[in-house]
Amino acid sequence: MTATVRREGAYRWYVTAVLALVLAFNVMDRHLIALLQEQIKAELLLDDLQLGLLTGLSFAVFYGTLALPLARLADRHNRMRLLSMCLFLWSAMTMACGMAVGFVSLMLARIGVGVGEAGGYPTSASVLSDYFPKERRGTALAIFGLGAPLGASAGLFLGGYLSDLVGWRNTFLIIGLAGVLMAPLVLLTIREPKRGAGESHRAGVDLEAAPPPFLDTMKHLWRIRSIRYLFTANIFHGIVLYSYVAWSPSFYIRVFDVSTTDVSVWLGLLSLGTAAGTFVGGVLYDWAGRRDIRWQLWLLACNGVVLAPLLICQFLAPSLVASLAFAVVPAVLIQVFVGPTIAIAQSLVQPRIRAMTAAISLFTLNVFGLGLGPTITGALSDALGAHLADPDAGLRYAVTAVLAVEFVAIGFYALGGRHLKRDSERDRALDFASR
Repeated sequence: MTATVRREGAYRWYVTAVLALVLAFNVMDRHLIALLQEQIKAELLLDDLQLGLLTGLSFAVFYGTLALPLARLADRHNRMRLLSMCLFLWSAMTMACGMAVGFVSLMLARIGVGVGEAGGYPTSASVLSDYFPKERRGTALAIFGLGAPLGASAGLFLGGYLSDLVGWRNTFLIIGLAGVLMAPLVLLTIREPKRGAGESHRAGVDLEAAPPPFLDTMKHLWRIRSIRYLFTANIFHGIVLYSYVAWSPSFYIRVFDVSTTDVSVWLGLLSLGTAAGTFVGGVLYDWAGRRDIRWQLWLLACNGVVLAPLLICQFLAPSLVASLAFAVVPAVLIQVFVGPTIAIAQSLVQPRIRAMTAAISLFTLNVFGLGLGPTITGALSDALGAHLADPDAGLRYAVTAVLAVEFVAIGFYALGGRHLKRDSERDRALDFASR
């Protein structure tokens, strides 16, 4: 019996590691195109608004919106089959980015990447929540969340090295092919868990019931105030996060005349700090839950108070050395929200709507955060650059203006914390009792 328990425990962590690797492929492409966009801009003759659309709105609308029907499938059908198919699709479309001949063809390939990636995060979050009990879920989901910064680092390191070696087009082809080859591993080695297996169930919660209609789920989540404020805060934090991710490489290349290879190394190293912050966020979530559950959200507000001023200093710094020095702490803090966000939302809802809850979180964060952040920054950069003696300075001030949105996120995280204790104590058996 003990040996069996140990094997099952080891297998759960294997599943976590594989899903973290899938998430790494999910995120890698976003940092890859951000790193290579100056080369793409020069060859395809694009402006900053078009770059913002490629890294932001055109990708995010499909990525966030398609997450909803794909999550519906995940709540009803085999999640590992769905995940492997989505991984194959987004990887194949990453390869297609390397074959683009202009803005339209590259945008269509990016849309294809967004469609595939839409099924990744909600499906994985739902699966892991069934593999781990509530008291260990924050740490497990934070380890899963490590795939994001590690994928960012890999995208930056590999992108810089491969683009010098084989060019930006072949870089997309190589990294996309690696994802295609990963899809069979997911399908063949990860078992579909029983829904709700990680729960200590309350009386009346029917795990076999079909998921409720989409609008009922939306209304239900809106009534949970801590989730409402959490998702709203993530919209504003997402605007900051994705503008930072999309435009940091171009900022250093333009303003400080740094090579693509050097930028890939420095930002890749900073992304390793982001991995540490992602893990620490999950550990702090579990720690806070054992003391005062409200601090699971208040810690995100405190995180933002430190993060926002340092981000602004990073982009207003007068020298490269000063800018990179200011960047160290924000690199650690900017994705602390990942583990707590997943764990809070997954722990406040019934197992039968977990994938949909994750998809709605993904929708709000990405359609608004990812969709607006890089796009607004690109438009501001074009507008400011046209009126400045140094057009490249327009990007510096555009990014800085968008980063100030973090102060709005801080307020909503604080509001969410006020309601979290009451929301966590409610009887989930009554969530859809009338149905």
